[in-house]
Amino acid sequence: MNFFDCVKAFWLESDDAVKAWRGETDLLIKPKVYRFIMNKKYLLIDDAQCYGVISFFHKPVRLLPSEFSETMVRHGLSNLDKINRWRSGNKTVFGYEFFFVEKFDKPVKITISSVVDDFVAIESIVTK
Repeated sequence: MNFFDCVKAFWLESDDAVKAWRGETDLLIKPKVYRFIMNKKYLLIDDAQCYGVISFFHKPVRLLPSEFSETMVRHGLSNLDKINRWRSGNKTVFGYEFFFVEKFDKPVKITISSVVDDFVAIESIVTK
């Protein structure tokens, strides 16, 4: 696999990664703000597959609980998903508007050694 000069891999839950790859979402949600993401390329991965290379349009957008609901069609997560993942329905989360630099025709099977703060070092990814 060509890593397209990616700095790291951006990890998502499997359902979220598949929705992004299918073009069903254009906003990724994370509980933390990562300001360093602009103008860099990332592999989009879950625990078992790599879907392509993404980049981000803007700095992350802070989403208050009401804004989370208003943007549901863009990120595909319900309030119940939010509560189950981050243990609070009232928690502010951050939206990351992304685009595919290169979308793989079929996801590539991978193995990763560890996920740290939603990012994985390129060296930690092995293709199967």
